[in-house]
Amino acid sequence: MAFDPMKSFLEEMSLPEQLLEVYSTLLSCCSSNDLENLKIASTALKILAIINRNLSILELSWVVALGTTQHVTTVDALAKLVDHQRVMRLIHQFIAHVEFRDVRKHQVRLVHQSVKEFVLKNFVSNQPWRHGPISREPDDMILDQRYESLQAFILDICARYLLLEDIGRRTLFSEELVAIAELPQGSDIFNDNEGSIEYDGHCTWDAWEEDMINFDPTDRGFREFFVYASCHWLNHFCTITAEHIPSLETIEKICQAGSTRLSNWIQQNCRPGCTLTPRFEFESSLYDPLSITSLYGSVAMLRDMLENSSFDKNGFLEQSAMRAAHEIFR
Repeated sequence: MAFDPMKSFLEEMSLPEQLLEVYSTLLSCCSSNDLENLKIASTALKILAIINRNLSILELSWVVALGTTQHVTTVDALAKLVDHQRVMRLIHQFIAHVEFRDVRKHQVRLVHQSVKEFVLKNFVSNQPWRHGPISREPDDMILDQRYESLQAFILDICARYLLLEDIGRRTLFSEELVAIAELPQGSDIFNDNEGSIEYDGHCTWDAWEEDMINFDPTDRGFREFFVYASCHWLNHFCTITAEHIPSLETIEKICQAGSTRLSNWIQQNCRPGCTLTPRFEFESSLYDPLSITSLYGSVAMLRDMLENSSFDKNGFLEQSAMRAAHEIFR
């Protein structure tokens, strides 16, 4: 059998009982059966099981710190809880090899798909997982429900990070960066030859943006998880089901029309590589909670907002429904 089909076959296999026991034993050893260690380790594994890209060591440690506490409102307060060495020590058996010298490289991922299945079966729901020769349909339904719960879990963490006071108080770009952004960028900044750029279908974004001017959100005090939260919370937002609807107050505050917070995460969202030149147009002044939810939220989330939000509040644009419809049909 060819390698790729075999790999797919192994990844689709259900988790053997023996492997489940091995993972449980490993986790007990790594956490020394300490409840706080177990909470940190399980939170880290849940995050790695649902994220849309590899995280850096620092990103993971920051999101774990936020995921294991409920009463943090500022970046500085959260920073005091971050311990990346402890996090990595607790989960090193469950992740692929990492270069510890580069704590900001996007490299942390689960070592195998079976670890994700282990997480779904053990840490996402309090419902006991059934073993034995039972019909797969109920088991598949339970896994789907737990996956939805995991999406709600990471969305909540992303939302709470974007709601930190600092992110709503200071702007992402300094005046100097705004001025620099208006200048031509790239290696031919002083070249007057404006020939057309040849399209390369194999060019990656990293290669395309290699010569562009970069910025670092940590310089503005937004620290390590701001980029992921800004760029990927919408990907999790679109998966939310009726059983896991976040509070309207949360979404309305993140997307409050004209707010610094909305401008900050939108400006970062269209610059996932942290280049001053955006990858796509995303103008924050055009959006409010309804338009963001209409474009990027799930059907369940949009229905909840239409039924329960008051669109004459300050957080919404005038004629919000018409503006949202316009954005959808653009």
